[in-house]
Amino acid sequence: MMLRKFFLKRLKKYTLILFLPLFAVMLATLFFFSRNQINYIKVESKSSADRLETNIDQLFSDVIYQQSIITGNPSIILSLRKMLTDMTMDYSNYSMFNTMTGLIRSVNMANPYIISIYYYQDGCSRIYSSEDGIEEISTFPDSTFTNYLGRANSGKNYVTTRKYITDSFSKEKEILTFYMSMPTMKGTAVINISMDNLISRMNSLRANPYESLFALNDNGEILFYSSDNVRLSKEDLSIITNKAANNKNLSKEWIKLGAKNYWISTYYGSTTDILYVSLISSDVILASMRTTLFGFLIIFVAAFVAVFIISYRVTNDSFSHIQKIIDTFSDAEKGIYPGEIDQKINDEYDIILMNILKLFLNSTLLKSNLERQQFEKQVVELAALQLQINPHFLSNTLQTLDFESRKLSGGKPTQLNRIITDLSDILRYSLRPSNTLVPLKEELNALKKYIDIQQYRFGDALVFYTEIDDAALNFYVPRLILQPIVENSISHGILPSNRTGFIKLKALSNGERLTISVTDTGVGMNRNELLKLRKQINSSNNNNIGLSNVNRRLILTYGPESALHIISKEKYGCSISFSAFQSLSSNAFNKVFLSTEEENNKRDI
Repeated sequence: MMLRKFFLKRLKKYTLILFLPLFAVMLATLFFFSRNQINYIKVESKSSADRLETNIDQLFSDVIYQQSIITGNPSIILSLRKMLTDMTMDYSNYSMFNTMTGLIRSVNMANPYIISIYYYQDGCSRIYSSEDGIEEISTFPDSTFTNYLGRANSGKNYVTTRKYITDSFSKEKEILTFYMSMPTMKGTAVINISMDNLISRMNSLRANPYESLFALNDNGEILFYSSDNVRLSKEDLSIITNKAANNKNLSKEWIKLGAKNYWISTYYGSTTDILYVSLISSDVILASMRTTLFGFLIIFVAAFVAVFIISYRVTNDSFSHIQKIIDTFSDAEKGIYPGEIDQKINDEYDIILMNILKLFLNSTLLKSNLERQQFEKQVVELAALQLQINPHFLSNTLQTLDFESRKLSGGKPTQLNRIITDLSDILRYSLRPSNTLVPLKEELNALKKYIDIQQYRFGDALVFYTEIDDAALNFYVPRLILQPIVENSISHGILPSNRTGFIKLKALSNGERLTISVTDTGVGMNRNELLKLRKQINSSNNNNIGLSNVNRRLILTYGPESALHIISKEKYGCSISFSAFQSLSSNAFNKVFLSTEEENNKRDI
């Protein structure tokens, strides 16, 4: 639950940190992109209106130019007027008629937008058709063209849409009709243009699918328009026509049609009096933004996946780190301490946690060591109290045995009395405080009594001799420092050899330094045994109270340089040596131990 809680919290935090800048970048990008798109709409809308005007006006300009060539020929005009008013034609009129027919048909063939061309003279009941020749208006299938003849006068042209039919068997279709005034013959040229071709051309001029193009005549009527994706209601078309009718030079602006906004641009064609309108929906902005939005969506999804993975990894690593610290604390409280803390440092928080962890471990370790030392001290104190009881009892018992032995021998001292006396002196010597320093001379006297007892036990099998500098006798050494070394030589060197063994004690003084060595001719040790012994005497957990005890006492008294130095060779014997320093046997230091010794002597008395 905690992992999930912190994961969600970190996920939220990282998401905000990453997504807020991304969201700001997206908004800024969309803002500038929309501004560019709006400018693009304005430019394209104007360009579309211009292109539409250019193309359609060019079409009508070509038609007007071609008709001006035909109607500008007096012979053709006279022949056409005669044909429309009188059915009789002479050879010259007939020849001119064929020439005019060829010219008109060439116009039709050159311009795919033109369906047919009519020529009408005011007041006549006949017309000339580029397809059928001279026809009576009363029987002509396409009779609706006459509804707009009156609007093309005074040299002004007129454009409109109407229903067109070629014969009684054909269906009506909507076309664009251009009425062109012909003042020279007091009539009108009627040019019928294909609406489908115009709309197809208009579609090709659109800048994008969201654009609608319109063509309005001088009366504000929609002639033709192109609109695929833009759906406009009648009310919307009415708004556009009203704006066009009221202002031919309509300014470029945004207008609202229904629920959408449109940018409207117009261009007025003076040749045809047609107003061209471009209408682009604001949906083009959203449509053009879809790719950008999709790209940002991919970026957001990828960023969220990355944030999700990073949040999980960081949270999981943090909890693993915390759990490791908790386990380390728990183990430390149980007395289990890691050798080295293997933890990667990634940031300043790791440094702080590592320092806290090390501080805790060091504090716990020190506390544990202190408790262990206090326990060991208590054990030692109890053992010392026990030893103080037993030696006193033994010393008193030995004195009793000495008295009884003298009674049995008639008051004469025997070897047994000497042994009892030596043993009693050794016990009394050992009862002094363990921290007492004594002159080497006194330590040698106690050692001699121990050797006497051992030589009585083993006879000629043990030969002990010394080499002592006179200056060395005044050095102060720890009490009972030599007896364990000599005892080790006897027990582990001389006795196992089953032959007479020699032990030499040598004490040499060199100013402030005293060097003591004990050398025997016992069985010795091989290399592995020697290494094992050296390791044992330097171990704090060794239960051996002999050489290990001596080694620790020397180090505590004189420092590491006074530690036991052991050399040995198998079958040749062993030598154990150590050094003591005069600087540690100063008067002040001696007073402490001498005062302790005097108190012990008083206690014995």
